[in-house]
Order: sequence, then structure tokens, then C-alpha cells
Amino acid sequence: MERPWYARRIGGIALVPLVTLVLAACGAGGEGSEAPVTVAETVTATEPVGPVLSVLTLNVEYGGRLVSFDNVIAAIRLSGAQIVGINEAQGSTADVAAALGWRHYDPRSGIVSQLPLIPAGGDTRHVFVEVEPGRVVAVANAHLTSDPYGPDLVAAGEDVAAVLANEMDLRVPEVEAVLAPLEGLDPELPRLLIGDLNSPSHRDWTAAAVGIRPQVRYPVAWPVTTIVEAAGFVDTYRALLPDPVADAGLTWPAGRPALDEGWNPPADAPVDRIDYVFSAGPIEPIAVRIVGEVAPDVDVTVDPWPTDHRGVVVDLRLTGRAIAAPPTVAPERLVVPVGDPLVVRVASAPAGARLRVEAEDGAVRAETNVADGALLEIATTGWAPTEHRLRLLGDDGRSITDSSVWLTAPGAGVSLTSTQAVYAAGSPVRIGWYGAPANRWDWIGIYPRGADPTSADYLTWSYTGASVAGEVVLDGAAKGTWPLPAGRYSAYLLLDDGYEIAGRVDFAVK
Repeated sequence: MERPWYARRIGGIALVPLVTLVLAACGAGGEGSEAPVTVAETVTATEPVGPVLSVLTLNVEYGGRLVSFDNVIAAIRLSGAQIVGINEAQGSTADVAAALGWRHYDPRSGIVSQLPLIPAGGDTRHVFVEVEPGRVVAVANAHLTSDPYGPDLVAAGEDVAAVLANEMDLRVPEVEAVLAPLEGLDPELPRLLIGDLNSPSHRDWTAAAVGIRPQVRYPVAWPVTTIVEAAGFVDTYRALLPDPVADAGLTWPAGRPALDEGWNPPADAPVDRIDYVFSAGPIEPIAVRIVGEVAPDVDVTVDPWPTDHRGVVVDLRLTGRAIAAPPTVAPERLVVPVGDPLVVRVASAPAGARLRVEAEDGAVRAETNVADGALLEIATTGWAPTEHRLRLLGDDGRSITDSSVWLTAPGAGVSLTSTQAVYAAGSPVRIGWYGAPANRWDWIGIYPRGADPTSADYLTWSYTGASVAGEVVLDGAAKGTWPLPAGRYSAYLLLDDGYEIAGRVDFAVK
């Protein structure tokens, strides 16, 4: 069986609410001992004179627990980052925030932050980080499809046309989906796109770089980074270190210890720079550091290094005028049991604004005046266990923005449904869910009836789109085995690219 999640990677994610931890600073969780660390000299372009942010992108690999979760936390601390985009969190986003003692995190995007987070609202792919009152930066955390991997195709002898066709079919639509909502923001608002893009840079595979690594056989204008830059973003690493021969900035694979059991990067894996911090708008990169194992080209080291990716941390200076987040309204929790308080956060509300909560049938459950920055607590006793809309209204009664919250029966958990108990062979299988936690990479997997997903192979699968409620149609367009042969099956809702079962429904095919 291939690395189970390896072929399930897609790009982008929808963001709505955020979770806030209220706790005192605490030590790192997980196994392992305190990591020996080294901080090398920082590469600096200019002296910062305005507000400065430190941003880290880090793929922690399988939730960060393959080698040492403690060392993941040590790496983040030593990096000096205030904002971290986690990839391959596998449900550990909250654990990372707790171990760091940071209050703010969003499991739908994999972002943890020392600074307050404001939801963008709606079906968007970014959050706002409040640097100071009335001043925000938009941040999107992306993880694009990993396979087929472009440098592997080059190393295998494919020509440049085949390599580019793979990128255009696979990763380009994903990065365009991440960019679209950022492009709609105020151009004077600082914007960051960070993450593991699973693509090299067109600024690295130049004519001058051909031959510096075995797979760099010819120049490639890699489309993903080309498109990101065409959207007005700057590759911060290359802005500070423009020579790809002198400063390769390699991030994958990193030199973590080999695992006795489980997946390890192949010995001949093509090494490249695929983890990025891109910036756009009035924000200037001033320093960059590679975070990883003890090696000559690593600036901040942790030993043993806990993941197959190195991290990239960039210090950025805000240079423009302060811009506040657009008006937003969002629940602190997407899923609220009936009887528990509904906590709603409001940002940038205009004078005279009101919050209205509507049931599915349009009935008004609550309505109250709100102010900018308000945190409201609303009783839900007697409400129906269904989706409710939160509407921010202007003083003229018109809707400014809205979002959803899902009420559930107390103790109900995640509900999975199948439209049929028995499907005819070859018929599409429709699986619905309600009350899901909406982690970034929650997914529906079809298995033989009652099989253990930690050891059995899935037959077919689909992501939930980080949604609390929805439906997926599994047919020939889905990944995996199709049609399902006659037999008895279980559909599981599995959490965040992992194998923890949150819900189950059984069906048969005849």
C-alpha cells in the first residue's frame, strides 16, 4: 500500500471560524527530550523601522509525531515566528497551539498564531491576522497535490512539455483557487501566501542552475510559482537571496532520522525548494532563515529534526497604512450542541450594526446590537439541531455579511447517512454528513464492512471540503476502486488526512 494520504492531497481550503484557546503558556507535548538547538546568523536586507512580522511555513509530516512532537515545538520556538502555517497537521493544529501556549489557531487552515485571528467569512481560503488594533494582514496557507511530482518526472526522463502539462492539470487549478479570494482584497492590504506547494520555482530552474543537482536537466518555467508572481506576489526567499546556485534554499527532503516502520523519502529523491513564503502589497521581506536538521545550509537547527521538510521563516516589515479587516461575523465554534452558548465574534462592524441569527426556515432566533470587536454569547436552548445563519445587518437593515453555525443534539456526534441501504452494481454511492469538525483534510473513505482503516486499504474516497455538513457522490470520477464489487461496505468520516473514525454508515452493493 502506498503512503496512505500521499495521493489524496489537494490544494486550498475554505475558512470560516476560528478557535481560541485560553490557557497559560505550557511546555511542549509529545515524546522526546529537549532538543539541542543552534541559531545561525540571519540574512538581513534592511533594518526594520516599522511593524515586523515573523512567519514560518512548516510541513510537520503526519501530525509531527513520527520522530518527536517536542522537537516540532522547539523548531517553531527557535524560529522566532509569530505566525505558523502547518501542513500535514493531521488533527494536531490545536495541540501545536497548546504546546506553544498560543491562544489563536484555526484547524481549517492549519494556522497557529501569537496574534489574534479574524475569520475571513464565507467560502474563502484565508484568515486575517491582527497585527495591532485596526491593522491586519491576510494569510493563506496552501498545500498542493504531491504526486505526480514534477522533479520526479524530469529525473525519469520526461521532456519539458510533459512536465508542464502535469503541472497545468494538477497543481495550477489548485493554486488559482487559493489566489482568487486574495486577489479580490484591497490592493493596499498586505497579503501572504505560505505553504508546501510541491513545486519547484521558475527562479531556481534557470539556465545557470542546470546540472547543480542531478534532476535539474534543463530550465523549467514552473507554472505554479510563475502564476503566484503574476498575481503580484514576491518570492521572499529569492527576493533576499536571488542566486539559486549560491543559495539553493532546499527544503525537501530534510535529513530527519529514518523510520524503522513507515515511509521514508527515497535515497535518490530529487532535493528541491518547494516550501514558500510569498508576500504581496505593502509588506517587505527583511530577513530569511531555513529551519531544519544540523547541516551547512541550515540557519536554525534542531537535532534530531522531526519531519521530512525543512521550514522557512521570513521576517517582514509592514510599510503601508493600517487597514482593518472587512466586516465579518463568525461563530467561535462551527458546531454547537443545543443548550450550549453560541459565541459569535464580530469584526469591523459599522455604527448601528445588528446581529441576527436565523433558523433554516428564516425564523429569527436572536437579534441584538453589535459593536466592532464584539464577542457575543447567545443562548440556544430550544433551538432546532440544524444549520443557522449569522447575519450582520447595517443600520438600514441590509445584510453586510453572513456565515453559518450548525446546531446538534447534545451528545449527537457526527452523523453519516447513505441515500440507499443497497446500491445496484455500478450506481453512484451518495454519502452525507452532519456535525463534522471541518478539519482541513477530513475525508470520506469506503472500506469493506467494519474494516480497521489504520490497517486496511480504502477502496475509494473523497475529501469533505472542510465542511460541517454536506454530501459526496462516489462514482467513476472518484479516486480508487470503481465500480465497487458486490459486497458489504462501511463509509467512514476520517479526520484530517488521518485514520481516526468520526462517523460511520454501512451499505451494500448487489
